[in-house]
Amino acid sequence: MDIKGYIKELKSLERNVPIVIDAIAKKSSPLMFNAIRTRLYGTGKKGDGNAIGNYKNSTIRRHKKRTNFITLFNTGDFYNKFALTSKKGNVRIWSRDKKNSMLEDRYGENILSLTEEEEKLILERAINKRLQDIIDQTLNNQVIEI
Repeated sequence: MDIKGYIKELKSLERNVPIVIDAIAKKSSPLMFNAIRTRLYGTGKKGDGNAIGNYKNSTIRRHKKRTNFITLFNTGDFYNKFALTSKKGNVRIWSRDKKNSMLEDRYGENILSLTEEEEKLILERAINKRLQDIIDQTLNNQVIEI
């Protein structure tokens, strides 16, 4: 392939980057979900780094909670029904559980957003690596696998 061909391929890839990012984000969703579950259950913090809050003593006794900070874990349904949409590189994570709207209203939409550290880690480990693979495939004139 000559230089004009490479430039044409790269321009085509540039136009399709948002679509490619969306596909990569969807494939990386288990990594994102695990990061959020670990943070919520381990620290009780939202994506902005602030604590969700603390359980009342009566709640801790009644439900035999292992910690005093709110984890949003009760039956496990909220955690097990995480979902992701990505449109033009804008990623939104929510739970398909019926309590999702109530919990977002009560504690804020960022309860299921990634922290800056989690986002950076996922970008480094999954998205940037996969995007580089796609660029390499394009430059080597290979079939692109997303």
